[in-house]
Amino acid sequence: MNEFIFLRPYWLLALLPAFYLSWALWQRLTTHSDWQRILPAAFQPYLLGTEPAKRPWPIVGLFVMWILAILALSGPSWKVQPIAVQQQQSGVVIVLDLSLSMFADDLSPNRIRRVQYKLTDLLSTHPHWRVGLVAYAGTAHIISPISDDNSTLLNLIPHLQPLIMPANGANAVSGFELANQLLEGAAVQQGHIIWITDDLEDPERLPIQRALAASGASLSILAVGTQQGGAIAIGQQGLMRDNENRLIQAAVPLTRLSAFAHDSGARFARLQLDDSDLSELAPPFIPSAQEATEQTLNQALDYGVYLLWVLVALLALGARRGWLSAWAGIGLLPLVIGATHAPPTLANDKPPIQLSERWREMFLTPDQKGYQAWSQGDLVAAEREFNDPAWRGSVLYRQGRYQQAAEAFAQDNRAQGHYNRGNALAQLQQLDAAEAAYQTALKLDPTLEAARRNLALIQQAKAAQQAAQQAAQQAEQQAEQQAEQQAESNAQQNNAPSERTSRPANTAPQATPDSASADERLDTSTPGADTSSPSQAAPDCADSADNADNADNGADAQANEQ
Repeated sequence: MNEFIFLRPYWLLALLPAFYLSWALWQRLTTHSDWQRILPAAFQPYLLGTEPAKRPWPIVGLFVMWILAILALSGPSWKVQPIAVQQQQSGVVIVLDLSLSMFADDLSPNRIRRVQYKLTDLLSTHPHWRVGLVAYAGTAHIISPISDDNSTLLNLIPHLQPLIMPANGANAVSGFELANQLLEGAAVQQGHIIWITDDLEDPERLPIQRALAASGASLSILAVGTQQGGAIAIGQQGLMRDNENRLIQAAVPLTRLSAFAHDSGARFARLQLDDSDLSELAPPFIPSAQEATEQTLNQALDYGVYLLWVLVALLALGARRGWLSAWAGIGLLPLVIGATHAPPTLANDKPPIQLSERWREMFLTPDQKGYQAWSQGDLVAAEREFNDPAWRGSVLYRQGRYQQAAEAFAQDNRAQGHYNRGNALAQLQQLDAAEAAYQTALKLDPTLEAARRNLALIQQAKAAQQAAQQAAQQAEQQAEQQAEQQAESNAQQNNAPSERTSRPANTAPQATPDSASADERLDTSTPGADTSSPSQAAPDCADSADNADNADNGADAQANEQ
């Protein structure tokens, strides 16, 4: 029942001093002085002087502001809202896989779109559930905490896709750990986890079972996709391919998921086009039965806060001269408030919120904004937005700014970071530093075949460069030796006439090398050197760098750019 009350009625006692002080100020303003009562009226203008009539508006304004402040503090209320005395002790957490394989097209139009439809049907069918949402790819993130208001979650679901995740991959264990944190933070005694995924790796089985045992929550698994799999189309980047330029078919291990559900005591279902799979996702307990037994309490809504807006307007207008305009503004203020403000309503009465593009951008991280610019080919905007050194280095590499790219990649201590740094150094012809970067990447990740191939190319380029340098040195030494021999030959020819004059006439002159034989001994041609330089390895490095920034974000689509 709604009735007008004051939530803090004792503040109304402050009206007493307000009325007294206002009356005292009014009397002081309007009462004449003692000399006016004694002196004749004819002499008062000459002896007391004339004073302009004092306006009472400042006192009236002060009194009105005082009254409004007291009324706001007293808490006027004329509407109540029912609230639950005790929150539900149950809760559901949806753990959603947002890896790139969710773009597979074995389900029309793709897997992630079918998951969005299914989640909308699930939440619309069970609006009384207290639901939270965790999404994971390379890392896990809380999309929505556990709440009994699913309207916000319903508006967020259409915008969930793998491209919003900061790191690529499929770390399901971190998703279950965050789900446990949500259940613990909401003081849930009966928890249920709905795992929506298209893959399960053998090393993840035991950690997930441990996480379930720690939370004590029940589990339902919804497998998305088919065993045959489908091609993965990633926006404008095209279809995902492996290192050998073959299309990746993201097959779903249904047998493995079903066996894991059996071993963990979980329910298992495949995503269907109808609602037949929704029953398998429901928790074993019934939250609606608990909700029906909850007691409610009527909470009065405090409308005194809206009087503060009137008080602020009075203070702002009262600071200026001209009380007539101030009162005109005060008279129009209720009309403005009535036209722009509606009283608070219950959550069920709220219209659905439509998120605009600018509103969605407010919730994007700088790296997510940078990835959008990257996908659109705007490298300048991507460089401005990216904070992640790996992504920033990839943008600089694409722009041909290899020195800055190498400096950015140096901040990434992962194997992919050293691999990308080696690519940038190779483009700068710093082969020794590039070789060291590739070797460091292979130490951290021996399975990084792209780094192994580029290391072999760098070593071949260094060997060719050393061979070319040795050949050049040999040619230079040979040229110097031939030059010395030529100089000795010329010196002997220049000294030959003086020797002949000193001999007896009947002595035959000794044979001296003629110029033809000297020219035959001097081989001025330099041996052909292998001019292959490290730049021959640059095309592969460039392609590998394109692959590296994809590998850095978990997408093994490098051969698609080759």
